[in-house]
Amino acid sequence: AEKEAGGAAVKPRSIRESFRTFPAVLQHQILLRCGLTLGGLAAFGLFWALSSAFWFGAPFLMLAFWMGVSAVQTFRTVFHGKYARVHAVCKQVISTAILKRPKALILSTEQGNLRLRIQQRIRKPEVGDVFTVYLADSAMLYESEEEYVVSSYLGITRAVDKAGTA
Repeated sequence: AEKEAGGAAVKPRSIRESFRTFPAVLQHQILLRCGLTLGGLAAFGLFWALSSAFWFGAPFLMLAFWMGVSAVQTFRTVFHGKYARVHAVCKQVISTAILKRPKALILSTEQGNLRLRIQQRIRKPEVGDVFTVYLADSAMLYESEEEYVVSSYLGITRAVDKAGTA
């Protein structure tokens, strides 16, 4: 049993109670990966049942396995608190050449500039927007000339825009 500061035993939290304490963007990521796991299993079963050949559904089984492992890994990282929450102001939005979709953000933090490739859907990021980025402790940071380049992150959310609304 865990001990409080006063020495009294504390009842361990259930998984559901723990999950509810996670930041909303990380809850969404875990649920999305669990959903893709279930969808992959369903597609595997459907293809296997319709074709009677295991190999037609194998890619969906691999997708389900990969997403399941990813969901468990993300849950464990957040559950054990092995992530950092970084608040940063958008300094520059890098867009694709043809469609002008946001491709990367350069964020200004207290420790310096942070460059990250957008992996999630972010609606119209603009210079001056405030973002909260959740980085796993195991995330690789590469030091470039004037900035740190983030290889991957758990989640990103717009904290407050320039007008002060979420």
